[in-house]
Amino acid sequence: MSHCSRTGCDARELKFKVEVLCENPVDFQDALLDLMQSIQFLIETDDRLQLKSNPEDAMENLLGICKGIDADRKLDDDEISYLATFLEENTQLQSSWPASGLYVLIRDILMDGIITQKERSTLQEFIRSIIGDGLPQGVLDRMSTALPVDHGTEIIFPDRLFCLTGKFLHGGRNECKELIEERGGLVANTINKRLHCLIVGALSSKDWRFSNYGRKIEKAEKYRDEKQCMIRIVSEEMWLGAI
Repeated sequence: MSHCSRTGCDARELKFKVEVLCENPVDFQDALLDLMQSIQFLIETDDRLQLKSNPEDAMENLLGICKGIDADRKLDDDEISYLATFLEENTQLQSSWPASGLYVLIRDILMDGIITQKERSTLQEFIRSIIGDGLPQGVLDRMSTALPVDHGTEIIFPDRLFCLTGKFLHGGRNECKELIEERGGLVANTINKRLHCLIVGALSSKDWRFSNYGRKIEKAEKYRDEKQCMIRIVSEEMWLGAI
C-alpha cells in the first residue's frame, strides 16, 4: 500500500488513487483506505486543504482578489490582512512580478502594526496599477502599469542598449525599434547585464503577467536591485518624452 510522501501529495496522485479504487473492486477496501490516508495527510499538513497550484493559477487568483477588493474603491484593514495572508500562504508568488512587489509593499506596511492613510493610499494605487483600467475604445484589455519604473531617468540613445516589452500605444515593436536605432541606440530581445533601459509599453493584454512581458520586468528588477546593474526600467511615456 502506497502513501503520500512527506513532501506532499498532488492532484495527479489523488486521481491515480481514485482510478485504482474504481478499477480494482476486489481490492476495494485496501484502495479506499489508501485514498483516505492520502486525503488525511493533506488535511493534517494543510488545514485549508490547499493543493499546490501552479503559479499561473495562483496569480490569476491574486488578480481576482485585487479586483474584488477594489470594487468599492475602498481598502480596509481586513482586506489588507487578507492579502497579506494569501501572499504568505502562496509562497510561489513571492518571487513573481507583480505579486512580489505587492508582497514586499504589504510586508513593509504591516511591519510596525500601524497602517497610515498614506500607506493605505499607496497600496491602493499599487493594486489598481496591477489590475489596470479599461480602455473606452476597447482596443486592449487594460492599461499596463509603471509599477517598477525608475522615474527621473535620463534617457540617452547613442550607444545605449534598449529592450522593449509589452504593447505600445505608439505602434508596433518594429516601429518602436526603428525610432531607437535612428537615434543611435541598440535594441536587444532579452534582458542582460549590459542593458541600459527596459521600456514598458503603455498597453498590455490580459495574459501579460504570464508571458515575457511580466518576466522581463521581474528579471530587470533583479538585475537592477540585486546585482546592482546599470539597467533602468522606464515607461513608454518617459521614452517618448525623450524622443
